Amino acid sequence: MDERFLKLVSVIAIVLLLIVGFLYFGEHVKRISLARQLEEVNAKLSSTQRALEIAKEEVGRLSQKLQLSETELRNAQEELSKSETIRQEIMTQLDQTRTELQKQVYLKLDLEQRLNKAKQEVKNLQDELSKMEAVKLDLEAKIRDLEGKTPLVAAAAKADNIELGQIVVNPSKPTQPLDGEVLVLNKEYNFAVVNLGRKDGLSDGDTIAIYENEKLIGEVKVEKLQDAMVAVDLLTPRLKDKLVEGHNYTFKVK
Repeated sequence: MDERFLKLVSVIAIVLLLIVGFLYFGEHVKRISLARQLEEVNAKLSSTQRALEIAKEEVGRLSQKLQLSETELRNAQEELSKSETIRQEIMTQLDQTRTELQKQVYLKLDLEQRLNKAKQEVKNLQDELSKMEAVKLDLEAKIRDLEGKTPLVAAAAKADNIELGQIVVNPSKPTQPLDGEVLVLNKEYNFAVVNLGRKDGLSDGDTIAIYENEKLIGEVKVEKLQDAMVAVDLLTPRLKDKLVEGHNYTFKVK
């Protein structure tokens, strides 16, 4: 009985030892596994921390680049605004220059027209002067011929100090309407030039009414008078918008 009990106790002890050993081995294996997992977690944590630090450094660099980009963007916007202001100023100056150029072109055309008309007037006056000189030479020749044929008359004329001068006729103010053409119309200085003059009975300071189709359109005043041409000031407001260069009108001296 005692031997069986001892054997049983021995078997139980062995079994307990085996169980304890198995449990200890399992615990040891588990501890080793957990230690490995812990090492892996620590390695991943270290790697994650390094990645986090690298990411923070990258965020810092990107933030600096972003600030630099924002600064460059603001500078670019300021430069664009300045460029737009300069462009607007240049466009304004260009418009002013274009307007001034157009004025100069119009003035040049007006001056060219006036110059051409003045040249034509000079030519007409030269032609008239040539005719008058021819008439003068013809009269002088006739006088010399007359003096040669009648010396007694010439002697009497010399004795009595008789001089042959020009006969001046002072024409009276015209009572009938005159047809005339507006040669030049200067709206800027409010005057016109008409192909009428002393030969038509006009005088300095005359006030002249202008009619178109028997309708009064305004009045002018003689400013500068020549034999075949007169410069007049426009007295009636907006008359410069009613007159047309190269157009014929009826003129009545008041």
